[in-house]
Amino acid sequence: MRRGRYGQGISMAQGVDMNLIRDAVRLILLENFSHDPAQDFMNDLTSRFFKNRHGFVEEFPDGCEVIFNVMKMGSAGVLWEDIKTVDMQGNESDDCFRNGYARRVMNQVLNLADKHQISIELEVSAFGDTPTATNEDLVSFYKSLGFESMG
Repeated sequence: MRRGRYGQGISMAQGVDMNLIRDAVRLILLENFSHDPAQDFMNDLTSRFFKNRHGFVEEFPDGCEVIFNVMKMGSAGVLWEDIKTVDMQGNESDDCFRNGYARRVMNQVLNLADKHQISIELEVSAFGDTPTATNEDLVSFYKSLGFESMG
C-alpha cells in the first residue's frame, strides 16, 4: 500500500522545474552550513605538499627543498609565516638559491588561494644565518607575485 501526502502539491504540469528548486535548496543549505574557505585552502595545501615538523615541503630533483609555513586566520585568510630554500639536510646552500624554486611554490600556493578566494597576508623580514635577500629584495619579490603593501 502506498501512502501519500495530503494537501496541495506542485507538479511539473503546473510549469515548475523541480530540478531548479532542488538546485536552489542545495545552494541555500550549502550557504547555511559553516563554509570555511581558509580551511578548504589548508586542506588543499595538505593534499598538494608534503608536511613535516618544519612545515609544508616541496622537493626538487637536485635535492633542494622549499619549506614554508602558513597559519589560518579565520575563514577568509591565512598568514604567510615564512619560506626558505634549503638543501636536503635543511641547510642554507648557495646551490639552492635563485633557481626560481620559491617563486614556483609561491605561484602554486597563490593559485590555491585564488581558487578558494582567500587572502594571504605576510610581513617582510629577511632571516637566516646569512640572509640571501634584503627586505627590499623581498618586497620586490612579493610585489612581483601580486602582493600589495598595507602601509
